[in-house]
Amino acid sequence: MVTLILKSLLIVFMANMVAADDDALNATRSAIKAMIENVADSSGHVYGAKDSKGRSMDCIKIIANPEVKGFIGVYHSYENGIAYSHMATADNVLGKWTWIRAIGGPGIQGANSSATQPTIAVAEDGGFAVAWEQEPVRHLKFSYYKNWDDLVSGHVSKQYDAPQTLSKCAEGTPHFYYASSTYLDVGHHFYNNCDTDREARGDRDSGSFRGHDFMVIEAQKMKGDFGTWHIYLYDAEIDQAQELNVKTHKSSKSLANPTITHLLINGKPAILLTMFIFGEGAGQGEAGALIYYKTY
Repeated sequence: MVTLILKSLLIVFMANMVAADDDALNATRSAIKAMIENVADSSGHVYGAKDSKGRSMDCIKIIANPEVKGFIGVYHSYENGIAYSHMATADNVLGKWTWIRAIGGPGIQGANSSATQPTIAVAEDGGFAVAWEQEPVRHLKFSYYKNWDDLVSGHVSKQYDAPQTLSKCAEGTPHFYYASSTYLDVGHHFYNNCDTDREARGDRDSGSFRGHDFMVIEAQKMKGDFGTWHIYLYDAEIDQAQELNVKTHKSSKSLANPTITHLLINGKPAILLTMFIFGEGAGQGEAGALIYYKTY
């Protein structure tokens, strides 16, 4: 009888633990969802972000600089129909972004055509990993820099042009799950059957909040209609993607290219989001690069 009672108590205890874990996870999901959706309730925001040269900072990815104070942003912009990937720095993510140099594009690292959708990560063993979508024969290109000075000067320690493996037409829009000087874990897009863009191991960007891993992705509801891009939150633990209702100040409807970064802003932990707002669905004055964050 005592054994049966103990077993029953153990079952009840375990069930309560599972329920508590589920409640905690659901609360975490709700919290991260609210942070992403409510631009108007964010701790800070800027629409149509531009660098110190007046270039639009399309599809910007921002990280904290571990070697000096401030933040690093990589992004692309077009000049006479050619796309260059650029790098800029800022002391304030919503303030002045000082252009440093072009990191990809014609004449850079042997390239002769456009470079778009750059991303950057701090390497686990020091230095920086940078990736972007390189033309022609749209493919992933990677560069590793040993330290901040090398990144600023453009002194590359390693570089790699990845051959296409999933599409003969295009592979790009990379992001890093993990980066070191010897190993990269990458998500990206591929142009499936040269007809439809699909995620390869995820993308557009991933992050962790309260110990749980999430990913922000983009999807176009109607092929060819740039006014139908929307943002989704993917939860790997339940293998589900939930459409997000991102609320901007002027009710922009078409958002894509999301990135998410967990960092400190003014000494407080924050979730930093960036997105691109297409002109086709933009509210007044909101088209272009959106940067916003929520401290907690």
